[in-house]
Amino acid sequence: MHVLVQFARAARHPDFPDVPTARQLARSDRDRAVIELAELPYLLDRPFVAPPNLAPERAQALQQGFRAVQSDPQYGRRGGAAQLELSPVGAEEVVRAIERIGAASPDTLIT
Repeated sequence: MHVLVQFARAARHPDFPDVPTARQLARSDRDRAVIELAELPYLLDRPFVAPPNLAPERAQALQQGFRAVQSDPQYGRRGGAAQLELSPVGAEEVVRAIERIGAASPDTLIT
């Protein structure tokens, strides 16, 4: 197999240092914006959510617990043993991604 491009990556994967990302191949800022928007479903692949009207301190406790699990070495080893590439993102990044979708210009959305 010959990998031609890396999609849904802001930077090149260490296993493929000579393969460009889709973002690097963009010919204009508009093209890059379309690619970044198309990549967002990969960033938000399996989100964890809580019910509406959750108390802020409870939401923060859940977010801290999620981050603690993700940084636990045993959790990482189990993911590696199952041949999973773990790349969790925090609540702040998920919110930023959703805001980027909402702020996308019609020109970017209609290609």
